[in-house]
Amino acid sequence: MVRPKSVSSSVSSFIRSCLKHHPSSSRSFSASVGLKNTYRDNNSGIQKKYLPAHSLLMRSEAGHSVWLSEDHKLDRSFLQTLCNNSSDDEIEKALVAFDEMQFSRVHKQSVFLCNRLLGVLVRRGRCEDGFLVYFKMVSSGISPSLVTLNILLNCFCKAHQIESAFAVLGGMLKTGFSPSTITFNSLIDSLLKSGRLGEALGMLASMCSEGCDPDVVTYTCLIDGACKMGRLGDARSLLREMAVRDIVADLVTYTTVIDGLCKEGLVDEAYELYKEISIKGFCPNVVTFTILIHRLCIAGQWQEAKELFHKMLDSGIKPNVVTFSALVHGFSEHGMIEEAIQFVRLLLKMGESPNGYTFAPIIGNLAKKGRMDEAMQFISHLLKRGVSLNFITYGILICGLFETGRVDEAVALYSYMLSEGYQPDVFIYNCLIDGFCKAGLLEQANALLHEMNVEGIKPNVVTYSMIIDSLCKEGFLDRAVEVYEEMNEKGIFPDTITFNILINRFCIEDRWEEAKDMLNNMWNRGIRPDVVTCTSIIDGYCKKGRVNDAVDFLSFMFEVGELPNVYMCNIIMDGLSKGGRVNEAFQLVTYLLKSGTCLNIATYSILISGLCKSNRVDEAESIYNYMLSIGHEPDVVIYNSLIDGLCKVGKVNDAKVLVNEMVLRGTSIDIVTCNVFIDALCKEGLLDEAWMVYEEMLGKGLCPNVVTFNIFIHSFCSHRRHEKAKALIGEMLVQGIKPNTATFNGLVGGLHKSVSIDHTIDYLHAVAEMDNVCVS
Repeated sequence: MVRPKSVSSSVSSFIRSCLKHHPSSSRSFSASVGLKNTYRDNNSGIQKKYLPAHSLLMRSEAGHSVWLSEDHKLDRSFLQTLCNNSSDDEIEKALVAFDEMQFSRVHKQSVFLCNRLLGVLVRRGRCEDGFLVYFKMVSSGISPSLVTLNILLNCFCKAHQIESAFAVLGGMLKTGFSPSTITFNSLIDSLLKSGRLGEALGMLASMCSEGCDPDVVTYTCLIDGACKMGRLGDARSLLREMAVRDIVADLVTYTTVIDGLCKEGLVDEAYELYKEISIKGFCPNVVTFTILIHRLCIAGQWQEAKELFHKMLDSGIKPNVVTFSALVHGFSEHGMIEEAIQFVRLLLKMGESPNGYTFAPIIGNLAKKGRMDEAMQFISHLLKRGVSLNFITYGILICGLFETGRVDEAVALYSYMLSEGYQPDVFIYNCLIDGFCKAGLLEQANALLHEMNVEGIKPNVVTYSMIIDSLCKEGFLDRAVEVYEEMNEKGIFPDTITFNILINRFCIEDRWEEAKDMLNNMWNRGIRPDVVTCTSIIDGYCKKGRVNDAVDFLSFMFEVGELPNVYMCNIIMDGLSKGGRVNEAFQLVTYLLKSGTCLNIATYSILISGLCKSNRVDEAESIYNYMLSIGHEPDVVIYNSLIDGLCKVGKVNDAKVLVNEMVLRGTSIDIVTCNVFIDALCKEGLLDEAWMVYEEMLGKGLCPNVVTFNIFIHSFCSHRRHEKAKALIGEMLVQGIKPNTATFNGLVGGLHKSVSIDHTIDYLHAVAEMDNVCVS
């Protein structure tokens, strides 16, 4: 059935032309409710349209028009029996019957039949057909009733032509019709869908002043609009106003408010409202329960969610897939996988069919925890129950199998997916490519990229970024650059992640000019470097000892308005401190404090370490005390730095106090702490006390390393306790600790003072042979 296009514009023009000589009727009303008159009168009237040829009207052989007999006409009962449940085919037949009646001498269209057809079309969202029916109806001389105009007004509202809807309202007033509550409700709903809450509230005030009483639909519509815009104060006021007007709020009204409160995070208030309406005798429906259960799960109020679910069952309300999905998602996302699985089993027991969205979080969380056997068993159970998997589920399973090193099983699952008739999309290909890349199987990943191109599936930026990242990690930076250029040639433009991967690798491989070029490419594409980009460059410079370049880049960041965070500053401060430039490091601290950034434990650790290495131990202690005063707990690295610094300046007793403090605070003492303290005691000549610390260390399960033995060997040799030193060499070898250059230097320095050089060399050769070390 051929229909003219843009029928709504013709009807709009027709209505507005009717109002051309009576502008006050519609515009004065629009002004009274605060609406802007954005529409313009159309002086051209109804635009002429070609009407479709009709089967009733045919030409005789003589060229004259003749009417077909009644036997050939479609039954007008299609119009009389038309309802909201009619099929699309029945509606099409009704439209044909409507057209035939327009030309019939026996059966004429009536306003009742026109309204029936128009109403069904509008409710089914077929606004263009509705406009066409109205256009033909008026053209046939049928005067529209109030019902007709209400339907037409609603049709314009559904077509998002609010100004034309107000023109219809003006037409009602001009022709003497009194707009009904239904009229105003349509307009208010349309205004709210356009986000014009203020005008909708103005419309409420105007309809009351015109003597048209709002009903529960009016207020529910307004409350819904206020809630969706986050204006809960207005929603509460409207609810109170309903009570004042003796308009009883229904379940839909209360559910709307509950939903609005939940979306604003006011779950407790929503829950209290639910209890209140239950006391009033309202029985919440599945929508009400599902909204509350969903939000309670998000808020982590598991017990309340479960209680509400059981109340739902006790009330005889059957939960639907959406209800179960809310529970499954809530419980599984917070690690309560067993409970989530129980809900899926109950869902199946109740005869509902879960979709992929329902159980995907269970699979995802099992996969994240490496529990792939359980995930596969769960899927097997679902498949036996006739549940179909979707792309998301297959993707999660494939990724999980790759993550746990089960490459063959991942490929087998992919093959099974193909056998089930699923054609992979870019998401599935990305899962496979990511898996192969992480498994180091670059050849297979590249083969899949080629397969995508052959199958006509366009790779996206994620696809290319994964391959580029894998190539970079495997050391094939030049090949990664080629892939980068390839994606650009194909019109797939890199994002921040792609650039960060390449820039980071250029920095690691000391290819700074290329790193700068890639950074310029980012700027030229309008992509601002993020914290990852800047951190990669600063970290790369500092690791190569180019601290000045890192400081220059920091200045560049300030120039372009990209302010560094504490992590970037820590990297530079560490580089400055290690280079003895502690004062410059403190300048960055000043910047961080002035910008309102809180220093973290790493910042304090860097500063204390730098000060101690510069023998500025008193300042380091001041920083340490300040850190404690603001609630930071020192870690083992800070303690080690301070203990080392105190020992080096001869404050061994203060170092002992810190060791005791570590024990009291529950900070684990590591081998570095012990070595520092043992070294300090040995340098003070307190070898026996140092040996007691060593034995205590062994008793606590700490294993000595080569540094521990070297300290003792050097100290025992220096104090002419050669036999003890030799015994330690044997103990080193028994524990599988290989002597190093410092070990031999300590032995040489100690032994040659008391025995002959030849004897010393013979002993060293014997030790070397025991450990297969060559001594020349």
